[in-house]
Amino acid sequence: MLRRGLKVHEALKPNTTATVWSDYGAQFETDRLYTQTCARRERHNNCPSVVGFAPYTETVERPARGTRQASTDKIRKQRVFVVFGMFKAGYKPDARSYNVQREDIEYFLKHGKTLHGEWWYEGKRIPRDGGHREMLTEGLSEREVEAPWAPQLTHTLDVLDGCAAQFAGKNNYHQVTPFRCDYDLIAT
Repeated sequence: MLRRGLKVHEALKPNTTATVWSDYGAQFETDRLYTQTCARRERHNNCPSVVGFAPYTETVERPARGTRQASTDKIRKQRVFVVFGMFKAGYKPDARSYNVQREDIEYFLKHGKTLHGEWWYEGKRIPRDGGHREMLTEGLSEREVEAPWAPQLTHTLDVLDGCAAQFAGKNNYHQVTPFRCDYDLIAT
């Protein structure tokens, strides 16, 4: 029932809403050329988030095939991008790191730059509000400030995986809580 509700939300959401699907307890292992005997692979925490926003309708031509006649259909699409929040191997993901990442995603969509972290897109570092702490090393470059991708954004919907261990032993499975952010955005 809940998944059906999310599908309906995705199909009907306005241009002012973004949906963020996240798993902030995800880990990947680092393969090393050499590891000591009986050593475990080093694990790194990351928070993959799939962000869907700015829905639009596109007309698609369907060619005739077999007994089916050629037709024209309108389908609903949206802009989508994936964010990976990378953390040191010893850092256990928590609500604070997740909230900082989410705030950066929303800020980037509305303003075209980040607020907290160091983000990369198409091999270039995204500008940060207030500037970055460290200069780039040789061979790396800064991305030009571009127009925001979704300046009209007023709402976001978070969808989490519901793992109880991520919420201090409590079950936070798809709880919805609206709150106002510092930059005129209502997150749920």
